Amino acid sequence: MAEVNVEKLAGDIGTTVDKLLQQFSQAGITKQATDNVTEAEKATLLDHLSKHHGGAGSDGPARMTLQRKSKSTLSVTGSTGKAKDVQVEVRKTRTYVKKSAMEQEQEQARLAAEEKVRLEQQQKADQEAAELKAKQEAERKAKEEADRKAKEEAKRKADAERKAKQKQMTPEQSAKSEKDRIEAERLQKEAEEAALKKAEEEAKRQAEEARKLAEENSARWKKEEEERKKREETADHHLTTSTYAREAEDVADARDEQGTRRAKKKKKAPAKDKFAASRGRNKSKLKAPASLQHGFQKPTVDVKNEVRISETITVAELASRMAVKGAEVVKTMMKMGDMVTINQVIDQEAAQLVAEEMGHKVIIVKENELEQTVLTCSSSNCNGSR
Repeated sequence: MAEVNVEKLAGDIGTTVDKLLQQFSQAGITKQATDNVTEAEKATLLDHLSKHHGGAGSDGPARMTLQRKSKSTLSVTGSTGKAKDVQVEVRKTRTYVKKSAMEQEQEQARLAAEEKVRLEQQQKADQEAAELKAKQEAERKAKEEADRKAKEEAKRKADAERKAKQKQMTPEQSAKSEKDRIEAERLQKEAEEAALKKAEEEAKRQAEEARKLAEENSARWKKEEEERKKREETADHHLTTSTYAREAEDVADARDEQGTRRAKKKKKAPAKDKFAASRGRNKSKLKAPASLQHGFQKPTVDVKNEVRISETITVAELASRMAVKGAEVVKTMMKMGDMVTINQVIDQEAAQLVAEEMGHKVIIVKENELEQTVLTCSSSNCNGSR
């Protein structure tokens, strides 16, 4: 850019020459009305005026805050199987602070001093830990050595006493003492063998009882399974898995059957005249045509459901989701080797095995599926991918 003189610059910015010269003087630049003004002098003057009016000058702002907000909509499936929309709003705020050169030097010096103190403390702690470990090791070795010496001393004293007693004994007494020692060792060995044999017999007895119990339960379970299948072949099949809906359906069916069995024709009252008799004969109930009558038939096979299983579930809740009785689930788990009760909580893997054993389709559900989906989508910027 071409240089201009003071008069031209004053005309361009809309001020007087005297005022502009005064401002140059305050900024530390000596100028005359006919002197040229360079770009560096213009920048110096602008910096001086900015600081004079309370600004930061050419250094820029000392603090700058950046805010960012993004919204996105996620469609996730909950634990009940229903899809719902979730509004996700992510807010980010970052503040940048500009430090002067002196502040930066002071900050670096402070950090260096803190690092030095931390290293000294760590070195001191390591040294104390090493000293403590060496002290504990020395104490342990000293204790082991003392125990070993005490045992050796006790053994030496016992041998000395035994030898002294043998010297004082007659040959017959020495032979008897040796015989008693051998007998004591033999009795101790026999006692140990008897205890071991008893433990083995007890283990065999328990295994035999378990086998007999399994055989008895297997026969009973097989019989119950045949009875259940026979009942299912002859029993009515419900159209829903809800317990209350099933009860209502059973009540309606029983009421219909009872009404059909007990329906009787009512006796007609004697007509007072021929016209009344004629009216009675002509008054009959209209029946709906066959095309409008209900022709639905109940299913004759078991309904296989999709069972949603969370991380933990009770036996009763699993039976309800499979639309079967809780006793059948307990029986199936007993066949699989698990002894459970109707209110016992089982894990996801066991519930999956039971449901698949009974012929149902299993859907694994995580408890925190919604939170994980939201966090994953937020971290991967789902709004931008949409």
